[in-house]
Amino acid sequence: MSALALTDLGNMYGAFEFVSEALKHNIKPIVGCEFYISTDRKKLKFTKDDPDKRYNQVCWQKIKAVIKI
Repeated sequence: MSALALTDLGNMYGAFEFVSEALKHNIKPIVGCEFYISTDRKKLKFTKDDPDKRYNQVCWQKIKAVIKI
């Protein structure tokens, strides 16, 4: 396998260990993060007529070079 990807939900806690281990095994790590975009992030109460409006977004690394840790 020449490359492997990891996507964390809402954080990047697993990225550091993932990159280190992938590089040890000569695998190109691809790092991503999945998060939600909200129309009103401070809103706390929702109803059937006014539901929680969140949109899922996934971002992947764009650079080709990997910074060695």
